[in-house]
Amino acid sequence: MRRWCVIVIGIWAVLIFLPCNLSRAEGNGEAWKKDMVLIPAGEFWMGSPEKEGMEIEHPRHKVYLDAYWIDKYEVTNAQFARFVEETGYVTQAEWAGFGFVMIEHDQRQIPDADWRHPWGPESTIENKMDYPVVQVSWEDAAAYARWAGKRLPTEAEWEKAARGPEGLKYSFGRFYDRSKARMGSSWDAGPVRVGSYSPNGYGVYDTTGNIMEWCADWYLPDYYEKSPSRNPKGPDKAYHRVVRGGSFFYGDPLYTRSAFRGFMTPSTWNNNLGFRCARDADNK
Repeated sequence: MRRWCVIVIGIWAVLIFLPCNLSRAEGNGEAWKKDMVLIPAGEFWMGSPEKEGMEIEHPRHKVYLDAYWIDKYEVTNAQFARFVEETGYVTQAEWAGFGFVMIEHDQRQIPDADWRHPWGPESTIENKMDYPVVQVSWEDAAAYARWAGKRLPTEAEWEKAARGPEGLKYSFGRFYDRSKARMGSSWDAGPVRVGSYSPNGYGVYDTTGNIMEWCADWYLPDYYEKSPSRNPKGPDKAYHRVVRGGSFFYGDPLYTRSAFRGFMTPSTWNNNLGFRCARDADNK
């Protein structure tokens, strides 16, 4: 049976209805496990210790998570292209006719920038199909995840996976090292192909640098003060969604730690922002 996808574009609240099948994984056995890793159930320390990091990363608190699966890699252009081909999905950037591009220290609106043309109409993803897809909004990412039989990771799931079994400050270790991830590059350098650097102890790649990643949660700055200790899923409602992971553009150690929290409105897209997916371990 066909399902109808509703796409809301920015403040205009224009409803676009597209017939699409957002359940590719249904009846597809365990194919969804390809390139995912199982993160075991258990506790970890979430957030930053006192006198470290940003105020919104406090208080540091212990969180228990049930076991879950998470993508080893950020979702690639090739994967997103298959989703678009099979469903006819059109991203918010394409409907709006523009994207946002990091140029030097500013974010500028560029006509016809979208996931196929991340830096503008003269750019292309040809020969970059194994690079992470960018110029996707939270709604675009969530639509892909549903089609793949997955979901976006919660903020807590993302951080536990990024820290690895050792609970590291950075995905690659306890100390900052610009050679261990794609970060602090020039504005026009862009990300690299997924898996270009070594994975962490869980076998997860690129949680430090490369691109920022959407999480499932709504964002509130004081959420850690009232967050449940088991399987937190974020506030019931807010204005922004959580983003994690730093990116190729940010090289400051502050923005590349596993505990770093960012936030953007769901109808945001730029050449610095993509996602990876997760799935419950008991979701058969």
